[in-house]
Amino acid sequence: MKNRYPGLQPFTFEDRNIFFGRDEDCDALVELISIKNQVVLHSKSGFGKSSLLNAAIIPWFQKEENFYIFPVRFRNYISDEAPDLIDTFLHRIDTRQASFLDKILYNDNSLWFHFKKLQLNHKKNTFLIILDQFEEIFTYPDENIKKLSKHLAELLQTVIPQDFRRELENKLKKDKHFLSSEQQIQLFTPFNIKLVFSIRSDKMSLLNKVQKYIPDVLQNCYELDALNWEQAEDAIMIPASYAKPDIEFKTRPFHYSEEAIFKILNYLSAKKSKRIETFQLQILCQNIENNVVNEKKKTLVEVRDLGDFESIYKNYYFDLLAKLTGKEERQAARLFIEEGLIFEEEERRVSLYEGQIYRDYNVSKELLQKLVNTHLIRIEPHTSGDNYYEISHDTLIAPILEAKKLRKEEEKKLQAIRKEQKKAEEQKKKLKLYKNISYVIVFPIIILFTSTFIFFDKNLEISKKLAISEIKTKNTLKEIAEANLCIEDLLDKHKEIQEQKEQLMLQNELIFKQIGVLTQYNIIREYKLIVKKRFNSGDYKGTIIAFESLQKFLNLTGIERSEQAKNYGLYAWYLLFVNEYANAAFKANIGLSYDRSQIWINKNLALALLLENKFEQAKQIYESLKEFSYIDPFSQQRKFFRKEFLADLNTLEKAGIKNPDFEKIRKLLK
Repeated sequence: MKNRYPGLQPFTFEDRNIFFGRDEDCDALVELISIKNQVVLHSKSGFGKSSLLNAAIIPWFQKEENFYIFPVRFRNYISDEAPDLIDTFLHRIDTRQASFLDKILYNDNSLWFHFKKLQLNHKKNTFLIILDQFEEIFTYPDENIKKLSKHLAELLQTVIPQDFRRELENKLKKDKHFLSSEQQIQLFTPFNIKLVFSIRSDKMSLLNKVQKYIPDVLQNCYELDALNWEQAEDAIMIPASYAKPDIEFKTRPFHYSEEAIFKILNYLSAKKSKRIETFQLQILCQNIENNVVNEKKKTLVEVRDLGDFESIYKNYYFDLLAKLTGKEERQAARLFIEEGLIFEEEERRVSLYEGQIYRDYNVSKELLQKLVNTHLIRIEPHTSGDNYYEISHDTLIAPILEAKKLRKEEEKKLQAIRKEQKKAEEQKKKLKLYKNISYVIVFPIIILFTSTFIFFDKNLEISKKLAISEIKTKNTLKEIAEANLCIEDLLDKHKEIQEQKEQLMLQNELIFKQIGVLTQYNIIREYKLIVKKRFNSGDYKGTIIAFESLQKFLNLTGIERSEQAKNYGLYAWYLLFVNEYANAAFKANIGLSYDRSQIWINKNLALALLLENKFEQAKQIYESLKEFSYIDPFSQQRKFFRKEFLADLNTLEKAGIKNPDFEKIRKLLK
């Protein structure tokens, strides 16, 4: 079943009945193609060139009897594994079809030869060749570009190529009846070639490489602009209400209230200050279709159903990843996409063959298919029978690279923590531990069970200082030697104490089960009390340590997505107080990806962006939510964003965290 809005995927020929908003562009481009043999269609990435060609131009010309439509979609070059550019054409032609041409020059692989065969077999003289993503040919070596340009020029300008004519003359000298008169007429009947080059506007200058062979390539250009308000309204409303039985959709027909459609268009057009980009419209509407209409079974979309638009785009990549099952699967998918499918230096997509993916990345066939199903990546057949894969659209590159940057920062922090842990372990092995360390006063049983390792580390730290002080007072080699022996003895005692500690923990666990003093709920409550106490006392680093311990315990016990969302939202708040603003924004986004309904997390996301000096992004969140309220998941009370926004700014300032943009936000909220 289909979505009414394809999202980042371009519209296909099968989607032609739900493709709206481009009537004027379709009419203008059809007219230009009809009177010119070479047309360049260009626009910014994400404006809908492929959709216009697939769902409007191709269907229009298919109705014309004398037209043979030949769409070609190019892929970027990958070392020596990429196919020849001519092979990209031949893959779409049945080269096995016999013809009298084979008698003249057998197994000729020129484009002219194979299109002449198509002309003879299909009795059509006009070929509309659509060259989509033409900018990708310029990632190939120059000799490949030159070869393709020559073949295209030969198609446009030559009735019969010179080498073919020469071979024919030799055959006719030997046998003047080599071809029948009808065959000679067919051979010399020219075909009409129309080329449509579809290319990104920022790559237009690359067509100069082709101009040497096709001089008029830049004579007829059509720029596809973003949508105006009326076009965007058609593109949103008509597919939603489409009810004919020719397409089976995921959802029943639905409608938007006037207020809802105004809010959507007003947001997409930045309050009517700019035209509307197609990819933004499609992502937003697909989100509404999936999360409002499909999940909540609504047939009327109202303003209150729309949620926070900004977070939809920021979390689009994470939302798609969230459809995968399991942390390991998501991690494998991220490494494959972020490391393998983007050439970061040039910020462009890279295609990988199926065999490469299995060989170089920890990706199973099942996971690869799941990624295709989420539309994060798309699959394209190759002439060899293999498949190759790429990110579904250029507009995903920016959020993926941002996610990669955050992942790298997290990995760097984790490596630093592990390095410190290793260093600490090495130091512990050299410590002089006293025999009476096991008699140090212990915390109550509850605290021992939930934070034994913290207690033990503190005792080790005390012991370390005492041991160092003791060793410094020794002033003879004999005494130092005796100290070393003492250390070895105490290391054995340390091991014994560790075993006793583990045994004690097991005993406590049995006691808890027998007398019911502690449950998971009680342990979690105790953890939260520790976190709250440390935060209220201003011990923010201690707060993070305690909170991370709580997270580890929750991960062991299992936790619902809504609870995960709450915890990540709270985690983002605590991280602000230790100046980890990028990490706070990252955690807030993860929280929203777990549960989009917990819009309160946007408070912490906005603060993180503000403190990262991303004022405009933060401003959008404040403006979009300041008039709304929410149910606080902790107190279950209704709270108003405007009031809470201001309160959070005050709390941060009291903690010594200040930013000149705070006053701008206060003015905005007042």
